[in-house]
Amino acid sequence: MFYYHKKYLLIMVALAALAAFYANSEPLVANNKNFETANRFLQQANNDEKKARQSLVDANSVRQAISKARVEARREKQSDVKVELLKKAERLANELEAHQKNGADYRVQGQSKMQLAADSFSVGLIELFEKWIVNRAPLTMDPETLDYISHNTAVRSVHPTMLNKMGTAEEQQSGNKNSIQKDNVMTLRIASLMGQSAPADLNISAFRLSNQQGYFAHIEVHNSTEQKNNVSQVPLNNIHQWRLIISDVKGAPVSGKNIKIVGHMPGHVHGLPTQPQVTKELAPGVFLVEGVKFQMQGWWVIQFEIYDDNNVSKSEQELAPLDILTFNLIL
Repeated sequence: MFYYHKKYLLIMVALAALAAFYANSEPLVANNKNFETANRFLQQANNDEKKARQSLVDANSVRQAISKARVEARREKQSDVKVELLKKAERLANELEAHQKNGADYRVQGQSKMQLAADSFSVGLIELFEKWIVNRAPLTMDPETLDYISHNTAVRSVHPTMLNKMGTAEEQQSGNKNSIQKDNVMTLRIASLMGQSAPADLNISAFRLSNQQGYFAHIEVHNSTEQKNNVSQVPLNNIHQWRLIISDVKGAPVSGKNIKIVGHMPGHVHGLPTQPQVTKELAPGVFLVEGVKFQMQGWWVIQFEIYDDNNVSKSEQELAPLDILTFNLIL
């Protein structure tokens, strides 16, 4: 009996020591409830979206049934059967309205819960990367760099018939834009968003959930200590650096991944003027992006494709990204 008591005592001591070890060790994931809360909202949002889609599928089925009933009513010769078919079409029309309303309601609820999930993920990421997340606002254009206006020129033509509208020949040939009288000059300075259709409700947050909902990330300008501290602003026509900060949706920093960067302007037929790359992992989950440049203002879409490091032996054609982070910028 004494032997069993002694054995039991040794097990309890070992468990207590193990518990003390883990209590003093560094946590591998974020030590807060925000990621748990975010995942609950995310699951609810996905369920609401699934119900919204099902309501739309049901609505399409009912719509087809209405069309069939009305066609049969037009072809029917017996008046009593025709009346029943029309009544059936009317009942189905009420069902259609109910399905459409349910679908719209579920979609609104899902969008609201998705925003709550994004807010909770953002708070969790800020706590997890408190040292690195300096700016939380959407990226904007640095107004001090706006002397460089792409697709614009002070003088459009030197044709003799246009001189009165665009300045004198001497003023044009001098190359000095400031010497040209504003009233006599015609320029191509136009709104950069012209020709683009940026949605009014476009999400331009610097915090985004990945397409497959596996990761959550943040972007901001990476300024050195000598540079100005407003890290929400990007310079036009200047190569600069970003920080890309990533965790998985459980709150663990994402490390050791290959990340490919692509960008374009949805309203224009061109991409980025450079090929930015992730050059260094500053800390677990914190990636330095170098070679970023924007040659004009407007709506930009920047995507970070995340690849598994274990697949580096495969060719680029065989690789498929684990997930994609998509950021919208209005610069």
